[in-house]
Amino acid sequence: MPPVVASKIKARHNPFATSRLESLEYRFENDSWDSFLDRLRSMNYQGALVGPEGVGKTTLLLELEKQLLNQGQKPLLIRLSGGRRNMPTSFWLCKNNLADVVLIDSAENLPWWQFQLLKLKCKIHSFGLVVTAHKEGLLPTLIRCRTSFDQFADLSEKLVGSKLEKQVLYSIYSKTRGNIRLAFLELYTDI
Repeated sequence: MPPVVASKIKARHNPFATSRLESLEYRFENDSWDSFLDRLRSMNYQGALVGPEGVGKTTLLLELEKQLLNQGQKPLLIRLSGGRRNMPTSFWLCKNNLADVVLIDSAENLPWWQFQLLKLKCKIHSFGLVVTAHKEGLLPTLIRCRTSFDQFADLSEKLVGSKLEKQVLYSIYSKTRGNIRLAFLELYTDI
């Protein structure tokens, strides 16, 4: 892939722009939506999506929200990224018909005591609770999210519409240690 001067391409036309990345679906390595949702039901809608940064936990959580809506459930998504470290006050003040399943992105950002209160509120009101986390232990692990080079290459091809040089992609994937978000950022700045 020959380097292109960044000023020659507008951000909205960059194939690796955030809006394009967010349109990509989560790709299960050795799983499917049916088995994932069956496992979630068997765990009473309590579980953690676990993995390092940039492996698709948030993407999977956002898609889970859609899946739950399609099944007639009421999911409530709360994102704690960007330095946000507390649950919204409105969550604590709401009534018990708030949601069927509470989805928390970056749950480890919550103080320990607040996470315990969250679990208690979900238990009292029979809410499910699904969180994303970098390490195991907050809730039983529902899935360990991972990436692979082949997955990164396939997603890159989907975004660009043609194959990029495998050596270039492999170099970027290795440099970012499998963090697909950082790998796409690298490609974004190279285009």
